[in-house]
Amino acid sequence: MNGPNQPPTGGAQQVSIGPSHGSNLPVDQQGDLHRIRTLLDTCYDDGLFPETSFSHGEIEVVDGIGYLNLSDEVDAATVAWLKDRTVIVMFDCRASTFSVAQREQFIRIYEDAWFQDINFNPSHKRGRTHGEAPNVMSYVARTSRIAQWTIAKGQDFIPSRQGPVRVTFRPWMTQQELDQLRDAESAARYRIIALRIPLGAMFSLRNAVERLMGPIIHMHPPDRREDEPRLGNVKIDCDPVVERNFKEWIVLRRPTGQAMQVQFANQDTAFCQKCLWWFHDEFDPECPRFHELMPLGRRSRTRGGRRGQNPTSHHPDQHLALQPFTIYNNPEFVPLPFPSQGVGASSSGGQTHGQLTSLRNVEGHSHGAGSYTVQPTATDATMRDPRLFLRTPVKQRRINGDGEGVITQEEEEGELDFFAVSAAGASTHQASSQGPPQQPPFNLALLPTPVLQASSSRNAVGSIRHQLVPLCFMLSQQGTKFMARRTDKGFLAIPTVAVSSSPTMKEAVKYVAATFIVECFAFRLVPGVRIGRKTVTASNGGSWHFSIGVLDVKIALDTAALLATQDVVWLPSSWLASTATEELQETFLTDDVNAKIVAEFCTTLATDKQPHSAGFRNLLLAPWGNSGEGETARKPRPKQPADDSQRIQHETAPTSTDVQP
Repeated sequence: MNGPNQPPTGGAQQVSIGPSHGSNLPVDQQGDLHRIRTLLDTCYDDGLFPETSFSHGEIEVVDGIGYLNLSDEVDAATVAWLKDRTVIVMFDCRASTFSVAQREQFIRIYEDAWFQDINFNPSHKRGRTHGEAPNVMSYVARTSRIAQWTIAKGQDFIPSRQGPVRVTFRPWMTQQELDQLRDAESAARYRIIALRIPLGAMFSLRNAVERLMGPIIHMHPPDRREDEPRLGNVKIDCDPVVERNFKEWIVLRRPTGQAMQVQFANQDTAFCQKCLWWFHDEFDPECPRFHELMPLGRRSRTRGGRRGQNPTSHHPDQHLALQPFTIYNNPEFVPLPFPSQGVGASSSGGQTHGQLTSLRNVEGHSHGAGSYTVQPTATDATMRDPRLFLRTPVKQRRINGDGEGVITQEEEEGELDFFAVSAAGASTHQASSQGPPQQPPFNLALLPTPVLQASSSRNAVGSIRHQLVPLCFMLSQQGTKFMARRTDKGFLAIPTVAVSSSPTMKEAVKYVAATFIVECFAFRLVPGVRIGRKTVTASNGGSWHFSIGVLDVKIALDTAALLATQDVVWLPSSWLASTATEELQETFLTDDVNAKIVAEFCTTLATDKQPHSAGFRNLLLAPWGNSGEGETARKPRPKQPADDSQRIQHETAPTSTDVQP
């Protein structure tokens, strides 16, 4: 199996490129190792990017993605330098509302204590800061003595108007070490929250939890944060065994017969930032404040720790998203056959492509040629209960003042979150019933158009055929899952759309994906995940060029039930964690290309963006239209009281005996 950030070793064309700018000479271990250290000082201390007379590693291009495989010498020297000079500064969760500028100001207050001390800072220059996460920053000290003293201090408390803020200092770690530490900390505890504890149940609560669920590691004091209810809630860190024995309700009975009920949530329970309560989120129509705007300044995040401003509001007509709607004919629903295979005969009112039936045979009442109104036909309890099947409800198109569906500009990445166009087979009756035609926000002439490769007269030998793979992901109680369909032969097929050329822009991917989805459900590109590119040699000559777009979808209950009747299934994302997964051998994109290439692409993504990771789950949980933390970083820095700054400088100033040179 390839590493998460390593280029694939098989099934893809690899191209080595010679040096064009810079040297390709290897590192001279006798003379260049000291020079690397000097160049690292220049880079991190002075902010310069010096030219080097040696190569940093081998380069190659795989499926249009360039890779620089760092040499052992360069990588070891860089890691050693950062470990010697860099400190990870972690703020307590109460400081999560601080902007990047405010956190940097706190670090500068510490730095002022030794800034003018020639023994600790001979250069009289300030260190550099780098934002790592909403509550984590890196500080590159000017000398190793400053870094050692800061790490030795361990933690400190900074006074603020909101109360003392705990700051923890840790040595710098690589991403792999951070992931291992995070996994170890997560595996070492399981957090539950006791909600609305009756006053008479406080004393016996710990004993009840230990005996009914499992051992308790730490019970936090009932201190309240700004973004949590004012009721008697208590966070409890438990042994991981509690996850298996978790109980939502515990009842304490008094000898008189009175019962005191305590409800529990856990670290995986949904939380709403509007009404500040558990068991649903701000996108759930059952929220009592669903039609209200998000309170100003309140961050929208999951209980897992994703933070950021959320300007998204809900339209009063959002309940329309749960009503039955029209699905158009979509001949691109399934993997298309090779040109030499042709198109199979229609069966049961649906057109078949290589023994796979498209959405033309959806059961429902016909409204004109090629349109069908969806009727809820759920046969499974999981389909009937949206809380069991979907973590977040469907997101609908915005409706303007005239009641017409219009394209709206979303804030995420400056792109449209959702728009749809009818497939080529949609009738004129559909267009007239849907109001004026929508105008895409860009020139469609520049986009690759979906094409059908069903004619046997087209010779594909020696040609390149382009396919877009709309890899649709959805959250469920069982974890992250992606869309596929079970064919009549029992195989699984991941949907693909044939295009005239590979889409290179995100707008193009959205446009092509919209022709596949055809307003069946809302979708967006998963933020921060690039478009995949894979080239595979076809069995009958020529080659397939696949572009993989990773989509986040929200599906209404009735649509999910209808798709289930059409053999649409949702596969666990863990299948994509390795190219050696046995199930992928029976999952296909085309008749002779299986889903192994999709797993190869997923393993080349960053660790926190691979579909089976917790980081990818957080990406799906991010609010649609989240503007992130960048806006807050541009706000002016609030002035810290002078007496607080002087007190911190006086208390934190290192002495010559703290760290030995």
